[in-house]
Amino acid sequence: MFGSKKNKGNLLEMYPVKNSNVSDEMIDGQLKLTVYHAGIFRSTYEKWFPNYGKSFINLDKYGQFVWQHCTGNFTVNDIFIQMQKHFSNEPDLTLERLVVFIRILVNNKLIKLLKEK
Repeated sequence: MFGSKKNKGNLLEMYPVKNSNVSDEMIDGQLKLTVYHAGIFRSTYEKWFPNYGKSFINLDKYGQFVWQHCTGNFTVNDIFIQMQKHFSNEPDLTLERLVVFIRILVNNKLIKLLKEK
């Protein structure tokens, strides 16, 4: 009755791409995401409240690495392989952790997953 809008296919073979309503900025070695929310009163309220309609997210080192690779040029599996090389001596790096993080980004509409480049 109500169709699912989930992407069909293997998550590891999909290409994550940043959404246009999210900008990023490196501040003191910390990657900060700014998410811009749409709304009919947003422009009016922003005159009095400069941060109205915005959310701010700080990413840890793993999140920064993943975010910088969400360009549409790498599959989720490619990102995991690159993470293993970059963080080779870190024991808490797992594929499950990456998949959960990617799902969080998708569910919060920070990225979208493409089946092809």
